[in-house]
Amino acid sequence: MMREILLHAHGKINLTLDVLYRRPDGYHAIRSIMQSVGLADQVCIGRRSIEGVRVHCTPSLGPPEENLAWKAAAAFGAAAGISVGVDIVVEKQIPAAAGLAGGSADAAAVLYALQLLYPGRLLEAELRAVALSVGADVPFCMQGGTILAEGIGEQLTPLPYQGDWKVVIVKPPESVATKTVYENLDRAWFGDRYTGRFLAAARQKGSLCCLGNIMESYTASVIPSVNVWKRRLAETGACIAQMSGSGPSVFGLFRAEKDALAFLSKYSQEVDCFMTAFSERGISEVE
Repeated sequence: MMREILLHAHGKINLTLDVLYRRPDGYHAIRSIMQSVGLADQVCIGRRSIEGVRVHCTPSLGPPEENLAWKAAAAFGAAAGISVGVDIVVEKQIPAAAGLAGGSADAAAVLYALQLLYPGRLLEAELRAVALSVGADVPFCMQGGTILAEGIGEQLTPLPYQGDWKVVIVKPPESVATKTVYENLDRAWFGDRYTGRFLAAARQKGSLCCLGNIMESYTASVIPSVNVWKRRLAETGACIAQMSGSGPSVFGLFRAEKDALAFLSKYSQEVDCFMTAFSERGISEVE
């Protein structure tokens, strides 16, 4: 019987992010092009003989029961009608509270592993429902790649791979809660401003244009360094620089690796920054 699985849980960036309207249930309908990246947490999930879920996260992000990895395991057990017994060890590389779906990626990896450790307990549709119950980005993180996400993020349509860009991600020290950003969005900003145009232009593989993130206006107003880092990325050679998710992380897309490395060399002592690339997977097994 399989006892332990070691995975990479990949983060994501939003190439586009539009908010269409606020739904009667309080959630917001979105339209977004989500892209998995190579930057990933390492997640080890192992079965144990004693029932219950134990989570150890490095660095610690608070009580284990508040970790999405723990919530994912608990939700899987409830949906499957079983008492799971697992140890989960998460080694964080994706910055937390950064608009990069780090917690959602960890939850997706846990669900992926539990489906292997407890085979046949849930149908794929049931697993997707569990993923959505844990977090709106979790279904995307399970699937990964280049995806059109609609609804609250659960309606996923795969798109062609968008090319071998060098991606530099900058995480400023400030943070902002996603809920706060949604609550402060001006209704005048609602609508499909970027995603539809991106889809129309994306027929040319590897040619990105019409990118944009409607949440950037609010987040940059309370965290001015968002615009500072966008400018610095562009000045160093990024073809595109914008915020991911609700922020405050900013990413730059570079054609030339030397330009991406030049940015890291200049600013890595000043801010957390990472060079990565697009990934065609949300979860990958560690060999």
